[in-house]
Amino acid sequence: MLLSVPFLVVTFLVYAIIPELRNLHGKCLMCYVLSLTIGYTLLSLIHLAVVKDGFPCTFVGFTAYFSFLISFFWLNVMCIDIWWTFRGVRGIQRDADRKKFIIYSVYAWGCAIVILSIALTMQFTDAIPNDLRPGIGAETCFLKSTKLTEFFYLYFPVIILISINLILFALTSIQIRKLQKETAAMNKGDSRRFNKMEADRDRFGLYLRLFIVMGVTWTMEVISWLIDPKSWIFYITDVCNCLQGFFIFMLFVWKPKIKKLIIKRYRSYRGLPVSSKTSRSSTRTSTSHVSMAATSSNNRYGMSTKSNNNSVSEKSHFMTEIGD
Repeated sequence: MLLSVPFLVVTFLVYAIIPELRNLHGKCLMCYVLSLTIGYTLLSLIHLAVVKDGFPCTFVGFTAYFSFLISFFWLNVMCIDIWWTFRGVRGIQRDADRKKFIIYSVYAWGCAIVILSIALTMQFTDAIPNDLRPGIGAETCFLKSTKLTEFFYLYFPVIILISINLILFALTSIQIRKLQKETAAMNKGDSRRFNKMEADRDRFGLYLRLFIVMGVTWTMEVISWLIDPKSWIFYITDVCNCLQGFFIFMLFVWKPKIKKLIIKRYRSYRGLPVSSKTSRSSTRTSTSHVSMAATSSNNRYGMSTKSNNNSVSEKSHFMTEIGD
């Protein structure tokens, strides 16, 4: 799992450093990637026997368990968000996104804390039979390898969340088909709504691929756990787990638009011109505006309105591409 960590770290840093990516969807992805990074790192320390017993073993074990729980719920949050988007729930964008992120955070952290509290209570309550305890910090630094323990504390929440995500994606797909019919009959002049629809649909495809990568991997893990932990499915699952960070990096970072944003951020940090094309375009635009204003001053108000509308349209289109 350590193979995934560098890719996850790079993905997190890219979204943390580039301002254009720190929207609602970027913040959700950052929370998801960060929780996976912590979980994979700590679980690797356990497997490598860096921590073996005592308080460090208990602390690392429960922290790793909590990190994986958080990652499951943040993946669920992204599925909820894309479903919510296509339901047409709207508001003042900035305020709505801020409120939604707070709601999502309370949901993801709250649910994970509830499950962690149950595990802690079960582990440290003397009246609880040993078979029902997670065994973290006692028999092993992570969940003890019994069917009942692994199912109750790990696979049961995973199965529930994967099922919910499947339902959400199915409902979103149905809604997209309805919107596509509306879009086909949409006035071509309504470019802002059309661009928003296209950006949301692309984001749905991105989240769907992420869910397939994570969902299929965990589904195979559950199947191998049910059949035989040493079956060939287990080894395939192990390889997929090792490559999850790479898959996430390829999906969310290794894209032309993200590369351009990275270059833009680097040039801005070094104090270099962001884009020579942009500068030339800006110069031509300014010259054109001055020339047009001098040539037909009587129509300056109408032209100003048109120019402003074009600027708003271009800005909207640019922000739509960034959201993608």
